Amino acid sequence: MQALALDDTLAEAHTVLASLLFSCDWNWTAAEREFQRALELNPGYATAHVRYALYLRAMGRAEEGRREEERSREMDPVSLFLNPEKALEMDPNYARAHISSGRSYERKRMFKEAIAEFQKAMALSERSPEVLADLGYLYAAAGQRDEALRVLNELRALAQHRYVLPYYPAVIYAGLGEKDLAFLWLEKAYTERAGQLAQLKMTPRFDRLRADPRFADLVRRVGLP
Repeated sequence: MQALALDDTLAEAHTVLASLLFSCDWNWTAAEREFQRALELNPGYATAHVRYALYLRAMGRAEEGRREEERSREMDPVSLFLNPEKALEMDPNYARAHISSGRSYERKRMFKEAIAEFQKAMALSERSPEVLADLGYLYAAAGQRDEALRVLNELRALAQHRYVLPYYPAVIYAGLGEKDLAFLWLEKAYTERAGQLAQLKMTPRFDRLRADPRFADLVRRVGLP
C-alpha cells in the first residue's frame, strides 16, 4: 500500500495487492480489479499473468486461466517457475519441477511414480510441510495408510518448532477418508484464513468430501462463487 501511495502505476505492487486480496482476504471482486489494473499497466508482466491464472481457476473460469498461463510462459520461456514441464531439463534440482511432475503422475493415478517425484521434492525442499502434506496424501491415495500416518506424525513434530498450516493435515485426512478429522482441520484452516482455501473448489484432493453438507457450508463461508 505504501508503494502504491508513492506510485500508483507500479504493476508489481498491484499484483502483490491482488494476490493478498485473493488468498488472504478472499475479496474476489477487489482482487480481480487489481489483477486487471496490473495487466493494464504492464501487459508483459509474466508474474501477473500466472497469478491471475490461479485466481481464474479458483473462480471456476478454467479456460481463461489456461490462456493466462500460456501467456506467462510465452513472456518468460526460461523461467523455471513458469515452465514446469521444461524445468527438470533446465535444473533437475529444482524442487517445484518434481512437484509438477508428481502432480502429473497423480492425475493419471500413477501413484508409485508420483510418490517417487514427491520424495525427491521433499529432499530438495528440506522437508517442507507443503511437500510433506502432498506426499502424505499420495501415500493415503495409494493405500499406504501406515506411511500416511507417519507423515502426519512428522507434521505434528514439525509444528512443535515452526508454523504448520492446519490445511496440511486436512489434506492427508481427506486422502485417508477420515472425514471428521479432515473437516476438523479444515475448520482450523478457515479460522486462520489459510490461503489454500481459495482453491477449495478446484482441488481434487477433497473429492471425497464434496458430497458432505459441511463442504458446501465451508465453500459458502469462504465466499467462493
